[in-house]
Amino acid sequence: MIFPIIAGSLGSIAHIIQAGKIYATDESAGISLTSLLLVFGIISSWLIYGIRINNKGIWITHSISILVLSYIIYKKVKHENII
Repeated sequence: MIFPIIAGSLGSIAHIIQAGKIYATDESAGISLTSLLLVFGIISSWLIYGIRINNKGIWITHSISILVLSYIIYKKVKHENII
């Protein structure tokens, strides 16, 4: 039970650091939207898997990552005037 929490937390921390940089600088030029969407899909798949097997460590940490990634994707789309 502890390994999924540690692994998921490390991923979440990496995304939180990136989101913090975007928030502080209001700049997202060095980030690939394609990569973000791919990571979002992968983490979403892990979230669904965690829910299906009822593993709180997986679904809690991946839910946090999804929220943070959603913010990063929103800022990236906004900066590139895609929508």
